[in-house]
Amino acid sequence: MIVVAAILAFFILLLFLRFGVYAEYAGGGLTVAAQVGPMRIKVYPFRKVKPEKAKKRAARKAKIAERKRKKKFKSKKPVGIEGINKMLPAVRTVISRFRRRLLIKELTIHYTSAGDDPSKTATSYGAASALFGALVPLLENNFRIKRRDLRAFTDFQARKPDIYAKAAASIAIWEAVYIITPFIGIIGILTGSKV
Repeated sequence: MIVVAAILAFFILLLFLRFGVYAEYAGGGLTVAAQVGPMRIKVYPFRKVKPEKAKKRAARKAKIAERKRKKKFKSKKPVGIEGINKMLPAVRTVISRFRRRLLIKELTIHYTSAGDDPSKTATSYGAASALFGALVPLLENNFRIKRRDLRAFTDFQARKPDIYAKAAASIAIWEAVYIITPFIGIIGILTGSKV
């Protein structure tokens, strides 16, 4: 009985575990990491692979591609307008569920307007400020945001405009399961089977 309770407690805790994405763009370089609970796993930029391992991976990929070519797949009927119309309610449900369950822990965008022409610099600063002003209510009405910092700056000394962006978003596993359940119907429509 204790073992069953422990397994059940483990699965309940697992359902409340959050997974997400962390991305940062600075100085022309992008960094992307996947986050599962407290662990962060770097996804991009890729690690440098030794030449020997790279050759083995390339050979493995070539074998897999060759196997796929040899397999003969049955031709399926394309999804017509009727199929698309059947999918729309499920797609709408997924989008509406996703909007309020995704937690954006941090959203930072700093745009620095710069260039040779001061009038163009000022114009792009104004356009960026207006865009941020329109974007903030749209984001806040659709997502839960803990911290946000969207600002525009001007630099009349710099030659090129600069942008710095950082975002961290996460979702609980139980919420992800709840969101994707309408996709079961979509899969049924695509495969032609009744779900």
